[in-house]
Amino acid sequence: GVTPVRQPSGAMAVRRLAALGVRAVGQLPIAGHATLVGSAHRARLLSASAGAPPPPPPRCGPLQDITVIDLTRVLAGPYCTLLLRELGARVIKVENPVGGDDSRHFGPWLPSGDSAYFETLNAGKESIGLDLKQPKDREALHALLARADVLIENFRPGVMDRMGLGWETLSQQYPRLCYTSISGFGQTGPDRLMSAYDCSVQALGGIMSVTGSASRPSEPIRVGISIGDIGAGIYAALGVTAALHHRAATGRGCQIDVSMLDCQVALLLHQYASHDVNGVEPTKLGSRHPTITPFQAYRAGKGKDEEHFVIGAGNNKLFGIVAEVLGHPEWTDDARFASNATRTQHCAELEVMMEEALKKRPAREWVGLLVSRGVPSALIHGIAQASVQPQIAARRMLVDHVCLGTDPDNTAPIAAAYPGAALTTTPEHTGAAHAPRKLLRTAGNPIKMPGILPDTVTRMRSPKLDEQGTLLRQEATEVVPPYAAEEARLQAQVARAVAQALRERPADAVARVAELLSAKE
Repeated sequence: GVTPVRQPSGAMAVRRLAALGVRAVGQLPIAGHATLVGSAHRARLLSASAGAPPPPPPRCGPLQDITVIDLTRVLAGPYCTLLLRELGARVIKVENPVGGDDSRHFGPWLPSGDSAYFETLNAGKESIGLDLKQPKDREALHALLARADVLIENFRPGVMDRMGLGWETLSQQYPRLCYTSISGFGQTGPDRLMSAYDCSVQALGGIMSVTGSASRPSEPIRVGISIGDIGAGIYAALGVTAALHHRAATGRGCQIDVSMLDCQVALLLHQYASHDVNGVEPTKLGSRHPTITPFQAYRAGKGKDEEHFVIGAGNNKLFGIVAEVLGHPEWTDDARFASNATRTQHCAELEVMMEEALKKRPAREWVGLLVSRGVPSALIHGIAQASVQPQIAARRMLVDHVCLGTDPDNTAPIAAAYPGAALTTTPEHTGAAHAPRKLLRTAGNPIKMPGILPDTVTRMRSPKLDEQGTLLRQEATEVVPPYAAEEARLQAQVARAVAQALRERPADAVARVAELLSAKE
């Protein structure tokens, strides 16, 4: 059911219902997280501070009531927290007050002199500079943790323990905290203390051994993106959402331990399985698939029209269409190409025959003919070509990072080329003085949740180092004291009882929850 509630008791009811494992949603009038963390005080602080930065944009989405404390830097951790931010979470980025996140010093550079690398990973987050070796700054971190839902860190194993911020310590102080560690090799195992970057886990995990040209098998090739970091970031974000679900059922947070090397192994599940089954070391295959044929890039056209494109025919029906379109329907009667298994055995012979036939037309024409018959086929685009595809525009997969008109990083106004685009600004920060300005355009959110997660074409810019530090320190005076372990156990018991009652006696359960909340008020 839906029950309207008024502030401030309504906000307290929302908090307590959530603590009891009941899904409760507050209507958020100004800042997305404000109802749960002190909207009135936060708004007063902002309006009273001359030249204060605009508040974070309103948050919507399935994680809009979740606060994440982000102790990570560079790529794997910030990518994880970017995904959570895209799903609506409030992300408070804790940085070294001297220099901040290392990636603030990575190019390419915006006209303002700021890092575009950092900007792409940290849009919409808040920044506070804390030296966690200093007791006073650790106290400030604890003030943030007291009302946080998730902590994410990517220090080397043991560092957080030495600062008194390890899982065993914080889980006693904040039983509902979901504690996520991202590291090169995990919290256990003989290599857990080793340093790691993307290139080292790509090398150790095996992905470099299967990447590159078959004609140059001894040349090591790194995957063209930092898949070691990005893979770990994605798995960590998935782990966080699972931990939050676990907490909703039990009332307690848990530890999430994600290793970059583990994620490389997980991404190579077919290669590891293949090696186990046939005992043969998987090798570099260029663009070809190890067990599906035809499934690779082919050369088409002649002379200046020569160009590569891809064909993927994963079954006999599709191969039959390919053979017909290429003018050789008899290939389906050839014993060498009668099944996917035999085509893969004779893939080199088939490649030669297909490329001979493909010389008759340029790649673009072949793609049109194959796609019209339902065969997956595509030209090979660079980033410039990919970025102007109508499909990408229709899916809003390129977004503008923006600042407001009073922001010193103003560059060019946002072009009015996005019909129906929604800017995530607050009512008090609209109008000519606060016209949105573009910093750069980058990849958008591939997770589409119609009616739940707004699909906008803008993101607010990343924070300056410690930009929200003063505000966050002031806001910390409102912190709700951390749950005692006993109270957390009681909440877990109540959550289970409520869940059971809702299944068996829904009407009675709702009345009982209201009675409990009234008594606790």
